[in-house]
Amino acid sequence: MLTGLVDAGAKGAKTGAGFYKKEGKEIKSINPQTRQYEGAREMDLGDLDRFKKAGDLSARLRTLWSDEGRAGQFFRHTTLDLLGYAARRIPEVTGSPADADRAIRWGFGWEMGPFQMWDALGFEKVLTAMQEQDIAVPDWVRQMQASGHTQFYRDGQVYQPETGGYADDPQPADEISLAAIKTEETRELWKNSEAALLDLGEGVALYEFRSKSNSLGANVVQGLMACIEKVENSTDLRGLVIGNEGTNFAVGANLGEVAMAAAAGQWEMLEKSVAGFQQAMQRIRYAAKPVVTCVHQ
Repeated sequence: MLTGLVDAGAKGAKTGAGFYKKEGKEIKSINPQTRQYEGAREMDLGDLDRFKKAGDLSARLRTLWSDEGRAGQFFRHTTLDLLGYAARRIPEVTGSPADADRAIRWGFGWEMGPFQMWDALGFEKVLTAMQEQDIAVPDWVRQMQASGHTQFYRDGQVYQPETGGYADDPQPADEISLAAIKTEETRELWKNSEAALLDLGEGVALYEFRSKSNSLGANVVQGLMACIEKVENSTDLRGLVIGNEGTNFAVGANLGEVAMAAAAGQWEMLEKSVAGFQQAMQRIRYAAKPVVTCVHQ
């Protein structure tokens, strides 16, 4: 097939065609049997909605695991390989399951690392399935089972293969937990219905979005302007961080507000909203004290 494509002059994007060819807005791919370019066929993935509606991530993982169809079969096959591989990398790359989980979460943007997934699915259930599939299990996991330990994480601690017991998982020195800070009421310096200003300590404040999906609506934008001014006028605060621990830093503009205003024909209000957002961005850029934005996702 490759020789045929080259002979036909289909050498890639610069020649207009290769394995793929764009026709109008549609990208077609070569069919190895017919040697013709065809549009993508709709995938038959079955009913995936019931997995999505199963609950939180742990519940969705367990639902997928127990599925008898193609989705469950695929999930079990790939997940067992993943978990087995992760276990065999200890102590080669790290001595702690928590470090492996952090590497996967931070490096790939996953919500759970392999050992957190293992806990969610059930320690014994996964181990039994690995043995049935002849997936190599390292000695430290077998020793863990023999000692009666059936969780990698327990009561805020993580299992330590080297000692065969549990120990605290220290928080990285360069990481700040907003969840912990928010347990102290005195840390809250200002708030409205969709945002808050928190005292991080050492003369630094943090502006946290609290709107639905961290969307940027009028309350968030106006609150940001007010909080920058508050920081600038404070003798105790040296700068401001804009950040949060949401799934997304922000999903963008509050389209609900935009749609309601458009439906009501309130074009002047929409113009003011756009102008207000631009002013807020300028306010961040030219603030009298440093403003750092911690964007994620």
